[in-house]
Amino acid sequence: MTSTLIGSGRQPRYTIGSVNTAEFFIAAAGAGMFTLMIGIDNWNVVVGILIGGVLASPFAAYVCGKVNSKTVGIVIITLSLRNIISAF
Repeated sequence: MTSTLIGSGRQPRYTIGSVNTAEFFIAAAGAGMFTLMIGIDNWNVVVGILIGGVLASPFAAYVCGKVNSKTVGIVIITLSLRNIISAF
């Protein structure tokens, strides 16, 4: 979604923020259902992931604000291609 929005001419900061906000709500709903279905026996893993996300988010926003929009697009496309290739 991010590469499509950036490719259509939207600002990278706005696009990345919007997509990450949507992903947050999707992840929160998934985590809620996961917790309801199997419980929270491994709560220490969940807390570790949450702390890591909280610490990484401001850094990611800062980097996206400083980097050229074309560079952001190239990085997103490169990572997407790597994921597609590794899937095969």
